[in-house]
Amino acid sequence: MLVATDYIGLGPDGRLHPYLSAAGEGHAVIDGVAAARSLAAAHAGRDWVVVGVSQGGHAALVTNEQAAKRLPSAHLLGAVAVAPGSQLGHTYGDALQSRIIITMVLVGVEAQDPSVDLDDYLSPKSRPAVTAIETGCMKDIIANAGVASTPDYFIVDPRSTPLGKAWVKENDPGQVRSATPLLLVQGGQDPLVLPARTAALFTRLCGLGQVVDKVDIPAGTHDTVTDLAKDQIARWVAARFDGKPAADAC
Repeated sequence: MLVATDYIGLGPDGRLHPYLSAAGEGHAVIDGVAAARSLAAAHAGRDWVVVGVSQGGHAALVTNEQAAKRLPSAHLLGAVAVAPGSQLGHTYGDALQSRIIITMVLVGVEAQDPSVDLDDYLSPKSRPAVTAIETGCMKDIIANAGVASTPDYFIVDPRSTPLGKAWVKENDPGQVRSATPLLLVQGGQDPLVLPARTAALFTRLCGLGQVVDKVDIPAGTHDTVTDLAKDQIARWVAARFDGKPAADAC
């Protein structure tokens, strides 16, 4: 049985999604599992794994940190994070991508907190990017990403403010060790989540004592890495259900 997330704010017209919210994503994943287990016709068991790509990779990481406390009646066996959003307070030669991600986060934060005003952080030159985020789809966001290359895109970089620092502390995964093992998967040609970002996450997790393995796909891009790594992912997931110990690459 598969359960797919329905992140808060993505469904109703006129609603905005709190992008990369650890609480929003983790709750959506874990509550979906709880809902499935409540359906007798689903014949759902107690054991489960979580697999996610990109934002879903971020969701898999935060789910790994939250599941034991939020859903103690089920047993999370492992988490697979493919090209995950992580290390959210840092850049790795990806300033343009980071600016767009920060803008997506800000739009979601403003929607949740009326005291936050985008105009305190973003210059008028950011407006095409903001409009694409508020009204468009991912293709529209990518099409308008170029505006973020202007030097004065930010009035104030949110990452340097109390708001931004508090947001990173609350939503950046890899700050606590989980008893559940992780698998990180990264494409070597990924232009959105650069290999250096996931490598830094791996080092951070190892420093926590987290059991974590890593699969590198040299030819993988953000769009192709999941398919290229599907056999390795399937074997890792199957091993968790078979009760085999997880490899630790640290």
